[in-house]
This record gives sequence, C-alpha cells and structure tokens, in this order.
Amino acid sequence: MCAQSNVVISQVYGGGGNAGASYRNDFIELFNRGTNPVNLTGWSVQYASASGGTWQTTILMGTIQPGGYYLVQEAGGSTGSNLPPADTSGTIAMSATAGKVALVNIPTALSGSCPLPNAAVVDLVGYGGTASCFESNSASAPGNAASLRRLGDGCIDTDNNSADFFAGNVVPRNSSSPTHNCDVLPRAYAIHEIQGTNSLSSLAGEFVVTTTNIVTALRNNGFFIQTPDSDTDSDPVSSEGLFVVSSGVPTNVTVGDAVVVSGTIAEAKPASDPVSLPRTQISSATVRFISASHSLPAPITLTTTDIHPNGGLEQLERYEGMRVRVEGLKVVSPTDGFVDETNAVSTSSGVFFGVLADLPRPLREPGIDILTALPINAPCCVPRFDRNPELLRVDSNGQLLTVRWEVTSGTILSNVVGPLFYEDRSFTILPDGPASAIAISVPGLKRRPHVTASNELSIASMNLEHFYDVSDGPNVADPVLTATAYSNRLHKAALLIGQVMHGPDIVGLAEVENLAVLQDLASAVSSASYAAFLFQGNDFGGINIGFLVNSARVSVTEVTQQGKNATFTNPNTGGQSTIHDRPPLVLRVLISDPASVAPLPLTIIMNHLRSMIDIDDVSAGAFVRAKRRAQAAFVAELVQEYQSAGEQVIVMGDFNAFQFNDGYVDVMGTIVGSPASSNHVVLANPDVVNPNLINLIEMLPSSERYSYVFDGSAQALDHILVSQGLQPRVREFLYVRNNADFPESDRNNTDLPHRLSDHDPVMVYLLLGKLAEIKSIQWSATAVTIQAEAAPARSYDLQRSSDLRVWQKIESAAADQAGRFSFTDFNPVSGAAFYRLRATDQN
Repeated sequence: MCAQSNVVISQVYGGGGNAGASYRNDFIELFNRGTNPVNLTGWSVQYASASGGTWQTTILMGTIQPGGYYLVQEAGGSTGSNLPPADTSGTIAMSATAGKVALVNIPTALSGSCPLPNAAVVDLVGYGGTASCFESNSASAPGNAASLRRLGDGCIDTDNNSADFFAGNVVPRNSSSPTHNCDVLPRAYAIHEIQGTNSLSSLAGEFVVTTTNIVTALRNNGFFIQTPDSDTDSDPVSSEGLFVVSSGVPTNVTVGDAVVVSGTIAEAKPASDPVSLPRTQISSATVRFISASHSLPAPITLTTTDIHPNGGLEQLERYEGMRVRVEGLKVVSPTDGFVDETNAVSTSSGVFFGVLADLPRPLREPGIDILTALPINAPCCVPRFDRNPELLRVDSNGQLLTVRWEVTSGTILSNVVGPLFYEDRSFTILPDGPASAIAISVPGLKRRPHVTASNELSIASMNLEHFYDVSDGPNVADPVLTATAYSNRLHKAALLIGQVMHGPDIVGLAEVENLAVLQDLASAVSSASYAAFLFQGNDFGGINIGFLVNSARVSVTEVTQQGKNATFTNPNTGGQSTIHDRPPLVLRVLISDPASVAPLPLTIIMNHLRSMIDIDDVSAGAFVRAKRRAQAAFVAELVQEYQSAGEQVIVMGDFNAFQFNDGYVDVMGTIVGSPASSNHVVLANPDVVNPNLINLIEMLPSSERYSYVFDGSAQALDHILVSQGLQPRVREFLYVRNNADFPESDRNNTDLPHRLSDHDPVMVYLLLGKLAEIKSIQWSATAVTIQAEAAPARSYDLQRSSDLRVWQKIESAAADQAGRFSFTDFNPVSGAAFYRLRATDQN
C-alpha cells in the first residue's frame, strides 16, 4: 500500500524520442484529485527498470492546485513533437514497455525492486508484464505511440494499476492546462458519436463510457453492441454498431442484453498487416448489465447503392459493427480451409466470399494492391488494383455456437443476416443461426472437357499442389504422407485425369515430388498408356515439374531440363542466386495423323515460376521481384531460341502470374513478347520474342479467365501460350472446373475428383492434319463464292462475321478426295464482311 494523498501519478510516457514516438521526451504527469493545494517542494518522482532495484530521482518544487496537473519532463531523443512547458525537468530515460514509477514525498532515492509498503511512497505505477512492483496488478505496456493514463482524467484510484490505467493517446498536461473536477461524472457517448462520420474515430485512444446498447452477437474474443432502433441518430454516415474486445469467450453477456460498456476506443489492425484498414472497437472493456431479453435492432439490407465495384474500400464503413442483411448473396469463392499434408485431408475454416446476386463475379485486375505501398524505385505510372471492393467476406461460424457452411462458387444464399465486422482486409458478415435457415440455390456443373477425337491432340497443364510420397526425401523439406493418404491422392488424381479430362495426350504437371510419384500416377490412370518424365530441380520443398505422355499417340524425341544452374544478381546481397527452383522442362514430340503423310513436330515448355509471396515485403520483396523478372526473361529467351530454329512452340504451366501486368513484373507480357513499358512496371524486361506468342486465355469470355481464386477475386495463374503458326490448329481451349470453385472440404471425399488442388487444370485441343485454307474469293452484289482446300473427305462450315466476334454459319460442304471444295454465300452483307472455315465438329 502507498501513503494516502490526493496527488497521484496521472500519466506515464516512456517512448519519448523513439521510433514512432508521439513526443520527443519521456514524461511523468501528476494530478491533484483533492480540493486543496498541495506543496510538492521536496518531493520526488522516481523510476526503476521493470525488475531493477536502483531508483533514479527527479526533485519536485512548487504547488499543484486542486484539479490541476503537473508535468515532469525527462530524457528524450530526436523523434516526435516538443512537450508543452514542463513544471520541472529531469534526465531519467524510461522504458516504453515495462518499468516502475513512484511519487515519493521525500527526495531520497528508494531502494529494492519493490519498496512497498513504504510511508514515503505516495503513489506507484508498475507497467508491463515484467514489472516487479505495482499496486495489485501491473498496468499494460503502452509502447512508443501511447502513454499510460489514469482513468477519469486522473480521478480514479482503486489501488489497482491494471484497473486504474489504460494505454491511450499521449496527452501531456501541465499546470497551465484546464483543471478537472472529479465531482463531475464523465459523460456517456452514443455509438454514433464514437464511430463518427470519418473512417477513424475522433475518440481513438480515449477512455469512454457508452450509453445503453443491445448485445447483438458473441465471438470467441468479444461481442457486438448496437444502438436500439429508437435511439439512432439521423446521420446515415455514422455507424450505430461497435465491437467490444474481451480477453476470452464472453461469459458476462448474452445476446439481447442491454449493457453499458466502458473502455478505450481503439483503431485496431493486425501487427502483421500494418497497411490494413483499421477496425474501430472498445478494448480493455468493463461491462455493466442493465436488463435482458431485448429485441435486436433491425438489420440494414445491403443493396448496390451501399456496395458496388466503384464504391471504394471504405464504402461499408457506415455500417461497421451493425447488423446487416443480404437478400441474395452469390458465392464467388468457395469455403476455404486448412490442409493436413501428411494425411491428405483438410479442415474447413467456414470462410468464403460473395457479392450481391445481381453483380458480376469479380476478377483480378492489373496492378499492385491499392493498400500496398509502392517500392521506392517504382516509376510514375504503375497500375493499382482496387481489391474489388464489392466483395463481402463471410465467416459462417464467426459467431459462437454457429456452424460452418460448405459452399461452392455460384451458389446463391438467401437472407444472410449478421453483424458486419472488418477482418483480414475485408468487410465480413458473421451470420446468425445455423446454415439450415438459409435457402440455397446450387449451380449445375460447368463445361467439361470432351473425349479427344482421332483428328485432335489434347494437351493439359495442371498444378497438383504438393503431391508428395510416403518417404522423407533427402535434402528437402517434404511432408511424409501416410500410405492411406498417398493412395487417396493417387485415386483422386486418376479420377481427374482419366474420367474428367478423358486422358489428355500430353499432361504437364507441377508440384510433383519425384519420378516415382509420377510413375505411380501414370499407373493409376487406366484410360491412357502414359510414360512419365521428370527431372529433379532446386526446390527446397521438394516439388518438381514433369510430363505424362500417351505413348500410344505421341512419339517423344527429347526431354530436357533447361537452366538448372542459371543465376541472377541478388539485389539484397549483390551475389549470384539461382534463377529457377523448378527449372523449365522441354518436351519435343512428333504427332502422327492418319490424314497426313508428315507427322506434326511440337516443342512444349512446361513451367512453374516463383510465386508472388513476399513480393511486397520490405526486406524480401526486392529479391522476389528480381527473381520473377529473371525467370520471365529466361523463358522468353528460351522461346525465341526454339522459334528462331523454326519450331512450333507451346509454353504452359503455373506461371504464378496474371495474363496482364501485376505492376511489379510483367511476367506473361515478357514471355508472350509484349512486355509492359518501363514506366508501367517496377522491373521491366526487354522484348525478345518475335513473332509474339498467343495467350489462349484471350479466346475465353472474361468471366472464364481464371484458374485460381484468392480472397474472393478469380484470377488466372495457369496459362497455355502457342506460336502463331499453331493458332489455326486450336480447336478448343478451356479451364477444367474441378478445383478452384469447390470447397476445401471436398478434398476429404476420395470418391470425388474435386479439390485435388487449389488450381484448375487448363487444356487445349489442336487439330491435326491439313488445315482448311481459303484459296480464292469471288464476290458480286448477289453472291460470294469461296474456293478452299482442306483434308480430303472432311466436312466444313463457312462462317461469316461483320465484327470478328459474332460468327454466323452460311453453308456446309465436304472436301473431295483431292481436298478441294467451294462455298457460295447467296445473301452477302453490305459493308465489311469476314469469312472463315471451321470443321463441322469444331467450335
């Protein structure tokens, strides 16, 4: 216990001059709670480290008036604002995170790590978890940008440091500051006053007491309160809801309770994500129960007026913490989860993303995430990605006693109701009640691959996502699967390749541990006679790339690994680092066709490039960006080498890159042959590919241009590119909708091919034999006659278009034994017209 006095320590700040400091100097603030002046002459304030027993002193002088403050300036640094004029000064350097401060009515230094009880000690504050001395319990650790402040502007003194102090805004007060009367009760704040009309609360860092509000939902670390409908204000911009943080599962409140909450207003964001938007909440809270069993405030029904693609990241700030309702929510990212590699199973997280049902599915767009700071060397015109602000994150079991919802992309959920929470950079709904209360409409299966025809060659690329075996590989950090898990993975992969994809002639695979695994997979697929090819690379995780080739239809002439020892300059060290963790694998083949004398030669380059993980990191980002640029340049030069030799090239794989410029490195543009200009990308590459390749994703409608879904945004990471000479042979290109749109929990169903991986496979079908060719066109006002050559005895459609987008069938004809045939358009259009030939079984 301390000696009884009306003078107390009202504020402690030890972050002065440190990085991120609010003020340049440490300080100790005193307050007179009483009604009479107190002469401080001969008193001292003293400081000792958290566990230390040596006390440093600053001697006081002068008088502190009733309700008045007294400022003691201590040691400082170079960061922060100047303090207001101090009433006295010392040279003590205090810790910002843990220490002990005492107010003593004598000038003599204390001794010992905890000099209590002591009649000379008027007040004492121990702060931080390691403090060895305190009143009842130590106060929290404030840090460089906050101070410890006594509640009630200095009035509250229960002899419990933890209960009497809060970490809040640094507000140094001296003897010239306005006095404070402890007999005046603190005012109560309505939630809309706390939330305010801006993204940040004007009361952040302050201790407040709320008006009476209703508990609307419980989480595992707090609860939501909302203003009763009868007490809301007339301003639609200020939210009427607020999240209250508790140290664990709340046990002193129930949904429907009316409560008064007191605590510190905080604008919270994860320490690991400092660029995230903040969430307004009450921390270090205490709750006073008023009454029970109240009706919950009516939810706000969200419409496209409230949330839409051009609304900005903070368009829902006005409803933060409030109950909201979505009448129809379209799922655009399936329920996520956590994978247990060893057992090849997953656990659902219950989290998925959706948009209002009448909005289109959000796709990833060019540029760097708008929340991310640009690198210091970024040029003027790097594009920025707006994060698709129309997305709503749903944490289906975010409330206590609710269950996880397992949903597929395209599902329509009706009447989703719950509080709106900001978490993981997303406005998140925490739905009320069980999933059975939601009316669900589930979409049918999307287009699937067809069986390869005799006049076609089918080629696929797929990422198998950590396809490991039952052995611990040497010198790699690989999970070791159980025998059952390995068997299950082989079975699911065989279902996908054999039954869903109908055994493509050539399959490029990423993330396979070794050749033995690939051979096991070849044996598991019964629909094709696959030969396996794989070379070990440099990946520390033990994942590699390989090929399965149907030897019944494809003749392999050569398989080589390229660039295993290639290096680039590491910008962080100045030394040389390996370019490829998974070096490109080049497959050269000959394809026989009964309708053609000469086989078709193809050169196929399979890739798995470095991911974007840590690309925006302050320390690692420069290395990641440089490595991705070096990889793109290497593949582009490899492509040009083969094209210059007259070879027809197919470049495919998991490029971990979008079909457009990501703002850091334009990987796909570099490989295609149209890299972004140096003022539109952080690290530019020269154009070395001529003629350009064709990215077949451009054949698809925009809604289908994805192979992966991240934080709700569909995006393409897997691509197939072809030389221009192969474009006329492309019959069909598609993504196999097997993984990205299905919930992570489907991984556990071994009888379903779904969710073998988090990437969708990509496929292309090439026509074999002689291609149809228009040899001449004769036109008049009444007819257009076209002479053509093609494979003998095959049937073709003549199609016409005025815009090269919409094509109309005009006539069908079959080539004769010499491969010649003709068409006549008897209803030619005026103006521009384009004609093309398509085999009758070709899209």
